Amino acid sequence: MKLLFIFLLSIILLLILPVKSSISFQEPQPAIPSTPRVLGTDCFDDGTIVLRTVRLNYTAPPKLCVEENLTIRTIYPNGTVKGFDLSANTLDIQPLNFCLLAKASPIRFYPIRKNLLLITYTIAEDENNPYTYNDWGMTIDLDGIIKNKTRLGPSYVNSTTNEWIPGRESIILNVHRENGFIRGLPVTGTNSLVLQQFKVNENGEIQSLAKTYLNYTAIPTEIVATMDGGYAVIYPDYSPATTIPLTPLMSIRGFFLQNGNPEKQGPFVLYQTSNPVSKIILLDCDFTKVGYGQTCILVLNLAPAIGQTVAQNTFIKIDFLSTGTVYNITIFQNPADLTNFAIMSLDYGGYFLFSIAPNPNNIALNNLYGYVLDEQSKRYDWNISYPAPTNFAGDVLILPNNTLIIPQVETGQTWRLLTTDLYKIEGARDHGYGNLHISSTIPNINDIIDPSNIGTLTIKFYNRVNLSPYRNVTILQDGGIVRQTTSVSDDNGDFVKLIDDYTIEIKVIDSTFNQPNTKYYILMDDGFVESKDLKEPIIGIQDDSWRFITGKFFILK
Repeated sequence: MKLLFIFLLSIILLLILPVKSSISFQEPQPAIPSTPRVLGTDCFDDGTIVLRTVRLNYTAPPKLCVEENLTIRTIYPNGTVKGFDLSANTLDIQPLNFCLLAKASPIRFYPIRKNLLLITYTIAEDENNPYTYNDWGMTIDLDGIIKNKTRLGPSYVNSTTNEWIPGRESIILNVHRENGFIRGLPVTGTNSLVLQQFKVNENGEIQSLAKTYLNYTAIPTEIVATMDGGYAVIYPDYSPATTIPLTPLMSIRGFFLQNGNPEKQGPFVLYQTSNPVSKIILLDCDFTKVGYGQTCILVLNLAPAIGQTVAQNTFIKIDFLSTGTVYNITIFQNPADLTNFAIMSLDYGGYFLFSIAPNPNNIALNNLYGYVLDEQSKRYDWNISYPAPTNFAGDVLILPNNTLIIPQVETGQTWRLLTTDLYKIEGARDHGYGNLHISSTIPNINDIIDPSNIGTLTIKFYNRVNLSPYRNVTILQDGGIVRQTTSVSDDNGDFVKLIDDYTIEIKVIDSTFNQPNTKYYILMDDGFVESKDLKEPIIGIQDDSWRFITGKFFILK
């Protein structure tokens, strides 16, 4: 069943979320009374929120089973909410997918590309034999239309207990969304990791591109999309200590994969320490929108120095390029005031450290603790209550604009999201393009232009750049109508050229802006330019942030 809702936000539309606001939504009354619970959250690159709600069916510890429906709600930046409800019969998936094991749901969803979700689930040939379980992928658009189903591979089974363990796979989207994703999963009964690359085309069809096996001997293992359109697998490697205390020495290494190619490159050493390491607390990697390439944050529990009795948590930030070259390492100390914490890299620089713990006074509540931490170990607090309450799942989300989304405890038929803006460490570099590398443009955002006087577009960057082939700048009319597409490879530099090391100029065809009083916007592919000094691709402009309007009256050339 499909549904379309338009509802009032408690404060203001998501597009311009204030420092603190609340979003409430009331679901239709079901035939059998039960409360909808927000189980999972995610978002598209433009800040559109996607969440999954569930209703409790029954509990059979350690399992918690929910009603056999896939319920998705999509909250757009303009305040519109779309949703769909698909039954297990419509989806043609088995009831075992609707039982949570240790809060791990066999059904998971990913905003794979614009207006399209990837849903992963499991099909069992024999439900009594976990070794017959296979993971599948299904693409569904935001109207609830099923596009494609594809077998991904065998599910993971604990070979010691013969227990099926859902949710062990990692799915990482490619930097270029049209290139698809990579799926990483431990291979049952081995020390191997299978890495599968897939592409999802415009019709939602899932296509297999490549499969790679990688042996590993230590955890944690991180998969990260690289700015050149490939992937990297980052992992620790230990060497025996030769002196007392006999705590092993550690290095961080990485294998690299090009898009669609099963051959791995490496391993490359990204970091190594001569200090004994008693424990790796966290390893988190992502591509960066502040600097260049990729960043890993490593949190170590170093063995106490001579004379010390307490080990220190140390943060090590490793900046590296898509070639595996490390260009910067920053080390700073952990305030050590959170236990069992997780970490998220922020698009505006720094990290969000957080932990979730049960509320001692209310079993229906969890408490969220957290703050923003920069590379000088400076802490920036949020401006809502501390700790902040959250629901049973506690699946918090950070939007590309640094807005923190916190699911609240549900009541009756109403679910609610609390939002607050996190501190933007590099906010001064933000001029509204969703790209902290861009200093200015001509025309500027929201300019009213006379097309008879616009022969070129100009983009100025903070740092030195070079042009890259096979990537586009696209001019679109409101409604997604393509008016002009330009790349270096198509026109041999005639339509795109460097004015200086910091500025590019794009020639505009006379008929491109042919409608008066009409909104136009510019998209720039990731990798259209690269750092001149580091030869690393730079992110582009992926939404309509660079927009302007033609005047009411003008004379075409």
